[in-house]
Amino acid sequence: MRVRLRKTLSSVLLAISVMANATQGTNRVTVEAEGRSFDEAKHAAFTEAIEQSLGVLIVGDLETNGKELTKDFTGQYSAGYVTDYEVIEKYTLDDKIHLKVNVEVSSSKIANRMLLKGKTEQNIDGLKLEAMVETQMEQRQNGDAILSDVLESYPENALIVNSGETELKISRLRKPYLELGYTVNVSRFWTEALVETLDQVAFSSSSCNGFTKAVVNGVTKSNHSAYSKKQFTNFCGTEPDMRVDYKASNAWISSSNGYYFSDLNTLYMVNQHLQSAHGRNSFGLLVELTNASGDVLDHGCFQIPSTYFVGFEKPRGTYNLNQKKILQRPVIQAQQQIAGKLQVGIDDHVPLDDVAGVRMLIRKSCGEQ
Repeated sequence: MRVRLRKTLSSVLLAISVMANATQGTNRVTVEAEGRSFDEAKHAAFTEAIEQSLGVLIVGDLETNGKELTKDFTGQYSAGYVTDYEVIEKYTLDDKIHLKVNVEVSSSKIANRMLLKGKTEQNIDGLKLEAMVETQMEQRQNGDAILSDVLESYPENALIVNSGETELKISRLRKPYLELGYTVNVSRFWTEALVETLDQVAFSSSSCNGFTKAVVNGVTKSNHSAYSKKQFTNFCGTEPDMRVDYKASNAWISSSNGYYFSDLNTLYMVNQHLQSAHGRNSFGLLVELTNASGDVLDHGCFQIPSTYFVGFEKPRGTYNLNQKKILQRPVIQAQQQIAGKLQVGIDDHVPLDDVAGVRMLIRKSCGEQ
């Protein structure tokens, strides 16, 4: 049996570099860079300018299988792209191209999906346009990689299972079985890592506290006029691509955070991680009966609906019915908890006096054990 361990805090370590020069808007910096070619040196200069202007989010994740390292991921993301640049100096030294470049960097938070800020419709610089497109595409790809790494640990590191009362019973067919109580809730550490990542990656966000959201939900379900319902709905953001309802560790009241992605590719990726490949959305709850040494004597797996923790709202606007599943807008409900009882049969080959413990593990599905 493969055992997966995450040597990280809530499956990722999020570290944001010191952002002494970080701004929300447009910033100009002069940087120096080198490369084996002009294009390589220019790209290095753009990266340095973006990081100087807006800082960088670094995510690290280790995964081990016993003593073997199976995954070592480190990604970084800067929420900005190049809108203008001027090469001030260029020279060759030690077979490398050295550049000094004055770069204008814009934050993706204010981009509003706009790639051009042309002074006139007739004046477009193709090289600068290329730089704008390339740096924003790279920014989006890096953002997707970091967000994907956090979501990849769902549900194994996102959900926490605790066992409750255990009782040995005899079935009507005179077969022994264990009735196991359990509870499952969402990890606060995983949720806060997800929120911190979304705050950086999403191009726009909205937030309202739990009380406001309850009022909004009450109004939208009432017989108030359509205009009143629309006005109240806007308090918590209009149809975000993703929403996370949770209570921060330092907060007195819960909040509902809405996030808007730059394009549909990010939404596709998020849904691939949160939705089950087949059938209803669910996760596997693996139960192992162990002896005093921790060896597995017998096991069983149960599919548990995940809709308590991850819901989906219908897609925005018009859409093809064949695309409905991948365009649904996920809602993480991090304060939910489910409780229940499982009946685990004990095979005849398992001596009852050898059973010393029960271990419960979260899996993506019962097909993964």
